[in-house]
Amino acid sequence: MDLQTWQPLSQLAKIRERVTQISQSAGWRPASDWYESGSDLLLVMDAPGLEITTLEIAHDGQRIAVSGGREAQRYGSALHSERPTGHFQRELEIPVAVEPGSAVAQYRAGQLEIRFRKLGDTITVGSG
Repeated sequence: MDLQTWQPLSQLAKIRERVTQISQSAGWRPASDWYESGSDLLLVMDAPGLEITTLEIAHDGQRIAVSGGREAQRYGSALHSERPTGHFQRELEIPVAVEPGSAVAQYRAGQLEIRFRKLGDTITVGSG
């Protein structure tokens, strides 16, 4: 019987790599932030390398769904890989009331920005 030297750090690196592979195959989840200023509401989502042709955005005034994807860039044989690739889908609750049809999206510098017009408080004055 041959004895083998146990190398726990080597095993840990293999486990970490496998967990990364599994999480990437399940998709990824870009980080997002909400900002409010004056009459606008802004959703900023980190998505560097996003394939614009895969981007889909839908909202119903209460929730927003954003999906898209990016392909792995091949520079040679990967020695270590942390950047997730493939399809993603996020569904977020819109934190304040927004005007229907007011969403405007743009993608620049690796960030997806979706701006909404907040629904203003209006008071109707009646006579009599």
